Amino acid sequence: MRRKCLPFFSQTVAFLLSFFCCVCFSHTKSWSAKATAERHAVLQSQPGPVLARINAGGSAVTTNGVAWSASQYFSGGKPYTNSKVTAIAGTDNDAIYLTEYSAGTNLAGFTFAMPVPTSGQYTVKLHFAEIYWGATGGKAGGPGQRVFSANLEGGPVELANYDILAEVGSMTAVVKTFTVGVSDGTLNIDFSASANQPKISAIEVFAPATTANTPPVLATIGNKTVNEGSVLNVPLSATDADGDAVTITATNLPSFASLNNNVLTFSPGFQAAGSYTITVRATDSKQASDQKTFTLVVNDVPTTGVTITHFTLINAATDQEIRTLANNEVINLATLPTSNLNIRANTSPSLIGSVKMVLSGQQSRTQTETGAPYALFGDSNGNYNNWTPTLGSYTLKGTPYTGSGATGTAGPVLTINFSVVNQPVGNQPPTLATPIPDQSTSVGTAFSFSFGASTFTDANGDALSYSATLDNNTALPGWLTFTSATRTFSGTPPAGSPASIAVKVTASDGKGGTASDSFIITIGTSTGIGTWQTIAPTSGQPTARQEGAYVQAGDRFYLMGGRGIKPVQVYDPVNRTWVNAAATPINLHHFQAVTLDGLIYAIGAMTGNYPAEPSVPQIYIYDPRANKWLVGPEIPVARLRGSVGLALYNNKFYLVGGNTKGHSGGYVNWFDEYDPATNTWKVLPNAPHARDHFQAAVVGTKLYAAGGRRSSYNTGQTFTLTVPEVDVYDFTTGQWSTLSNPIPTQRGGTTTVVLDNEVIVIGGESSQPTAHKETEALNVTTGVWRRLADLQQGRHATQAIVNNGSIYITAGSGAQGGSPVLSSQEVFYKSAPTTPTGVPVAQSQLTAPASAALGQVQINTTKNAVVTVSNSSGNQAILLSSIAVSGSTEFTVQSPYTLPFVVPPGKNAAITVKFKPLSSGSKTATLTIQHSGAGGSTAVALNGSGVATAVSASALSAPDSRDPSLRFDALNPDDIFEKGERPIRYYPNPFSHSLTIQTEEQGAVPVALYDSYGRSVMPLADVQSGQAINLGSELEAGVYILQVGTGPKAKRYKLVKVR
Repeated sequence: MRRKCLPFFSQTVAFLLSFFCCVCFSHTKSWSAKATAERHAVLQSQPGPVLARINAGGSAVTTNGVAWSASQYFSGGKPYTNSKVTAIAGTDNDAIYLTEYSAGTNLAGFTFAMPVPTSGQYTVKLHFAEIYWGATGGKAGGPGQRVFSANLEGGPVELANYDILAEVGSMTAVVKTFTVGVSDGTLNIDFSASANQPKISAIEVFAPATTANTPPVLATIGNKTVNEGSVLNVPLSATDADGDAVTITATNLPSFASLNNNVLTFSPGFQAAGSYTITVRATDSKQASDQKTFTLVVNDVPTTGVTITHFTLINAATDQEIRTLANNEVINLATLPTSNLNIRANTSPSLIGSVKMVLSGQQSRTQTETGAPYALFGDSNGNYNNWTPTLGSYTLKGTPYTGSGATGTAGPVLTINFSVVNQPVGNQPPTLATPIPDQSTSVGTAFSFSFGASTFTDANGDALSYSATLDNNTALPGWLTFTSATRTFSGTPPAGSPASIAVKVTASDGKGGTASDSFIITIGTSTGIGTWQTIAPTSGQPTARQEGAYVQAGDRFYLMGGRGIKPVQVYDPVNRTWVNAAATPINLHHFQAVTLDGLIYAIGAMTGNYPAEPSVPQIYIYDPRANKWLVGPEIPVARLRGSVGLALYNNKFYLVGGNTKGHSGGYVNWFDEYDPATNTWKVLPNAPHARDHFQAAVVGTKLYAAGGRRSSYNTGQTFTLTVPEVDVYDFTTGQWSTLSNPIPTQRGGTTTVVLDNEVIVIGGESSQPTAHKETEALNVTTGVWRRLADLQQGRHATQAIVNNGSIYITAGSGAQGGSPVLSSQEVFYKSAPTTPTGVPVAQSQLTAPASAALGQVQINTTKNAVVTVSNSSGNQAILLSSIAVSGSTEFTVQSPYTLPFVVPPGKNAAITVKFKPLSSGSKTATLTIQHSGAGGSTAVALNGSGVATAVSASALSAPDSRDPSLRFDALNPDDIFEKGERPIRYYPNPFSHSLTIQTEEQGAVPVALYDSYGRSVMPLADVQSGQAINLGSELEAGVYILQVGTGPKAKRYKLVKVR
């Protein structure tokens, strides 16, 4: 791929400008500020040279002869100075600790992003001094007053929950030193707080430590001797202990010498006798070198005035020269264009009397040539005769004569030895000589472009053929044709074409060797339907972030997550203000957030660093009303992945696709259902196509998966394996299908929303260097795509919100990979602007009876009671995280579902309390429920008595040898029917999830439920009159028997359960 260079920042590394002129990035490299960083939270003992010393929040200053630059590279916070503080303990450099850079508000954060020249392990020193809490001119404070964290390059937090007052107190310097790996050109530090505000006094950055380079060693050469008219080859070699590449050069070479492939060749002619001093140097990639000097002596050879200067190998099929033959040369027929050869003697002067040549070895021949060319196997009027040599070793002697027919005075004999082999060698593939330039056209305009014949070259001279596809190896769009013979593209882009396409040209040599290059065709279009407008906040500012989420809850918008620990930021869309809220508890990114009943869910996220980010094993839930992160249930290990598409249907979450290995080839087509009300996970049929880096959407009774890619960093295809197909799941049939119309612009990192019966795919990233601006809408009724207006700023790796017919999008990244990271916000209006709407989130109250009496129970027998808890007085779901009993151990509790689970607004949950007395007497306990509702916990007083009364039981008959169920034939002393019968009401009938038992009098009534075979479905339990019994959706439809009371006065009623 072509490479582009970005100018380096001179103010940061002025002293390095003689070594660095640019920082270069490949088109296929991820530019994420944290994408490829590795970190080690350990001290670096020997850092390299200092790159920067920055006085955070202050101006340039020099202390003890050391210069510190003014505050720079910070964003999201503000400088602070306490003029009353004039001295700092623990340092001689007081000046750098008298200012600081801190967050704008409590619990907010800020970032530091400094460009660095190369990849490597950098040493970072963070300087701190508390100049506010407990300081002169500040406010009183002590440990716990300021607690903050610093996260270098994402991943685990290096400086976590640091309490500077607890460690050193106020007005005292402290330095924390770390090494951190940076490979994306930018050192990033995220500062966040868990108490008050994060801060920093100064930062020092040191270049990677350098290790001593071992120079190469040049092999001994020794002095050499050669005769005039002969050829001498001197092979050269060198070794390098560091494994660096070594280049060999020679200086002071005479005109008859050459250096090729590390072989010095000397071919002195006559009158070249003498002594020559030659220097050979071996230089490694770090410019270390070794050199040796030797003497070449050329002996004088008496001459008659005629000489043979050298022999030339001839292609007899074309009569063209192949090369000059050197002494001891190996002629490999497999590397020659033909096996029809000849050898020509070259003389000085060019025309002499005659030449006699004698070939001996595997074949023998004596040839006397009177006229030029002087060919060993003769010629016919300059057309060389063919010689196909037999494999083996040869000696060729040539003697020049002043007369014809080898008469007259003989000149010096030129002798060379050579061998002929036929050893096939690997084909050398074509290579790219000149990159294909990017092109541009517009909708409705004829386009034609041809690339040059010299764009690709082939070392073997093979004829090349050409083919063209899109960069992701799919076919060219229908409007674009490619003619291989003329290397020409032509066609007219129609309406609805994407803003750009990446085209790949492949040159093939016919022997399996190929080379490719890609270029971009930018397609100008009309502005499309609607408009995108940038929104400027009236106060506050969103933190730049990528791979985060943006979602509405109530009447506010919430920006959360992204690479690195960052605060949740709350946007008031009516007043256009931003405020900071609680930071994510972990590095949480690559997730599509979804709101359900006032809680925001992050399911199927990633954590850690590019390119093999781990999947987050739990569901994380943000409570916007309480400004608190809740740790939800664990995701089944076998279904863990990140970057999934997440959508909501009938109050259940549906996860599709994702990647089990971050960006390293673990893309899957999995499909799952999660029910938060029962905390149950269900595996559903796989989607037709695997994909990640996309977002799912539901319209009506169908789920849509459009866009995305199959991220494959491990094969060098992180961005190129985009998915064109649109997969659809029908909830009514439980079947997947694929639409006939693929997405017009293939890309990953997309944002997807639903507006007016259309699935709208926004932005994204692909093989092009910049993020996509395209907004494309799929009509789910017709299956036809159309183009909406382009974004003002191309972006990917974020989420969008639909509110009152408009679409809001913020943050993300503006280019392939992760840089630049964006903080701007845009809104899409189809026509006129609309006013944002929403109902504020109101925290709910979990209500429960103050007490539950289980009455008198025979010792060592168990009696059940149902305690129903309800979500009331709010519009927010309540997460139940713990249900426990304290007090008498004879009371136990059984949760209706595995914890944690949620109780939606207006719904209830039935908690079963079991009482098994082990001795006589009154017993008491407390049922405590921990939850996310108002107050955080709810308590129910439990009481009961153990008695020695005997009870007998007989079995209900059960057909088909099924296990019998039991009913009581004797009454406990507290049975309510002993006190006289009461009319019973039960409703509804038929029922679907719950039913209510009601008597004329207040109090508890024993209730049990059996199926039509007499098997127990709900164990006997005391239920308060008017209390709803939640039987759950998992109960099969059918006929059931409701028993009210016990013993001979028990009443039984027939119920019908429907779905």
